[in-house]
Amino acid sequence: MRLLLLIAVSILFSSCSSVKETGNDNPDPEHFNNSSKSVQELNSVQEQGNLLPGITFEVSLYRDLMPSTDINEKHGLIAIIKLVFSDSLERARIFKAYKIWVIKGKSVWEALLIKNDIQNESGLEFYAKDGPGWKPDQKVDVVIESTGVDYSWFIKIKNIPINEID
Repeated sequence: MRLLLLIAVSILFSSCSSVKETGNDNPDPEHFNNSSKSVQELNSVQEQGNLLPGITFEVSLYRDLMPSTDINEKHGLIAIIKLVFSDSLERARIFKAYKIWVIKGKSVWEALLIKNDIQNESGLEFYAKDGPGWKPDQKVDVVIESTGVDYSWFIKIKNIPINEID
């Protein structure tokens, strides 16, 4: 009987230690990871440069620190991605920013990007919200997966500051 109890307790402890941290329920937002890719994979992605001539990715990251009366309202990281086309918006019909990874040390936030319905004259805008509770005034790296008609590619933008909305 004691042997069975010992086995049950050891299984319980081993399963608790292998749980992957996900979502905003993590009590320590500095150690957040919900990524399907490793930090090493994401760090090997080519930086923006001239990878896609005529297209620039502008990235803005924010934390909403405004107080709220709604206890269920999340105040995690918000990402805004703008695809700016220097030549023509005709190319915008075949492009889409699909997914974002925000890398802070060994922590990674992965999110699907949502297209903003409002299109400006120079490009397209996408966003993701409800990210981890990382503090403003830190710099992180961002990897974006973008897709076209029959292909997809990854672009990295380094040292993006997390700004504060207050």
